[in-house]
Amino acid sequence: LILSMDADRQADLVRRAPKAFAHKVVPFRTFDPAGGPDDDVPDPYYGGQSGFEEVYRIVHRTCARLLDGILDGTWSDAIGG
Repeated sequence: LILSMDADRQADLVRRAPKAFAHKVVPFRTFDPAGGPDDDVPDPYYGGQSGFEEVYRIVHRTCARLLDGILDGTWSDAIGG
């Protein structure tokens, strides 16, 4: 499983991946309970302190959901696998 943080990285990683493994490149926010695979993790650099706080919240809740999915074996359901 390779997680991308935005659409540009997703496209680049899929392009670089061997065809047999391209399906394992997944948008990070696929696992975000408040987002989805079409949502990017925003670049916090231009958002001041609140931008970093927002990214922290996104990453924290998404990692928690991903870890739960890894532990209970359901993470691959999110990517159709």
